[in-house]
Amino acid sequence: MELESFRQSTPPPAESPGKLTPDKYRKILRIDCNGESKTFDSVLDDWQRADFEAMDPGWCKLVGVEYVGNKPLLMRAYEERPRGHSKTTDEAAMVCYALATSERKIIGYAAASDKEQAGLLREQIDTLLRLNPWLGMVVECQKWDIVNKATGSKLTILASDEDSNYGQTPNFLIVDELTHWKKKGLWTAIFSSVAKVPDCLLVVIANAGKTRGLGWQWKVREQARLSPKWYFSRLEGPTASWITQEALAEQREGLTTDEYLRLWLNEWTAGTGDKLDLKDIEACCVLPGVTFNRLDGYEVFVGALDLGLTHDHAAWVVLGLDITHQRLRLCNCRSWDPRKYDDGKIKLADVENGVRMDRQMYGLDGVLYDPWQCERSAETFRTEGLKMLPLVFSNPSNLNVMARGLVQVFRNRQIDIYNEPLLLRDLMRITIEEKGPGLRITSVRDESGHCDRATALAMAIMLGLQWLGELAQDKHQQQEPETEYAV
Repeated sequence: MELESFRQSTPPPAESPGKLTPDKYRKILRIDCNGESKTFDSVLDDWQRADFEAMDPGWCKLVGVEYVGNKPLLMRAYEERPRGHSKTTDEAAMVCYALATSERKIIGYAAASDKEQAGLLREQIDTLLRLNPWLGMVVECQKWDIVNKATGSKLTILASDEDSNYGQTPNFLIVDELTHWKKKGLWTAIFSSVAKVPDCLLVVIANAGKTRGLGWQWKVREQARLSPKWYFSRLEGPTASWITQEALAEQREGLTTDEYLRLWLNEWTAGTGDKLDLKDIEACCVLPGVTFNRLDGYEVFVGALDLGLTHDHAAWVVLGLDITHQRLRLCNCRSWDPRKYDDGKIKLADVENGVRMDRQMYGLDGVLYDPWQCERSAETFRTEGLKMLPLVFSNPSNLNVMARGLVQVFRNRQIDIYNEPLLLRDLMRITIEEKGPGLRITSVRDESGHCDRATALAMAIMLGLQWLGELAQDKHQQQEPETEYAV
């Protein structure tokens, strides 16, 4: 659609800009949707709307507009989104809102990762001003400053990789793609200045980064996630309605696994070690879902329990063993989240009942478990006649066998799994590293646990491969293999 058509289809606000609340502003702000003029509010996805509404009280506080709603007042936000999820557009929209509606002079800064990214933000602001003449009448886009000539309000766009002229008394701050910043200096200046101005609004919007568990960007992210003073949101992978499966498939082919995980699945990467190849994981994901009984061809069923009660999730995995073809099948994967319990602690009885249900369903032949947390439950199950085998994680040999087995079954396509989103997410977050004489699985601990489902799967694979090898020697031998991992 031509620019003049946009202008003709853009109505002026029903009230003066100074009286607009953020929600009313989004209902009249028009954007270009693939050549069509549409109001911003009409095309927002639910996750976008949730992020906007969470920070509306803060924007109202900044510009002096009365907030009508039930959201708490927060003046800090960290929004973690994958590539292509409207980071720059959403920033530009609210910057224009603040400059147009505040009747007092306010000073803001928008800091981008580099000059190119800063240019994208400036270009998006300029586009919004041209497509919404009523905004363009009060706000002007200059070289690197966006100004309201009537009130003196101004936004200065900075690049973190340049020596920027940064002031010390901002009223609002937009931090764009923090995880791509090469230097920490500008962030230190920005964050230290927040305390100098009462009610300074700070919004960080970024992709996942490369320094999972390490580095200053990770520490900033974790501080925001854990602090009650911050609004923290994270999208678990590509969620935007406008991103097609065809586009994602093309990206998977053109990027390395780490690049695809970080940019599109919004997963932090460690920058060291290797990962399971995403193509191998997808190739093994062939089952329609949970297996609800013992299947023909699968003579043995094993389980693995990785038990956490407060800080981590509890995870339980069952595998079927096809001795003839030396294959493994994921039958069931259960997990329990401590955040879903009122006291923040998983009820042990819930986990034990899950194991019992699967024992009844599959007739479990043995269970591998971590004795650090699980000894009490293991003793209970032993009294019920279930074979329980302890795995000592402090033994480097055990960790090496577990890591190598996990890599082996996926690279050789020796395991069939179903699409269990939390398990797949865990598998793509772990790293296989060389530690001492062997390999080791390394996983991050964050709000989604400690890759507990992937750990339980690796444990089950370890036991499954061991038993496949032993049972293949004499398929008809009825005596159970006597395998003991505890040292």
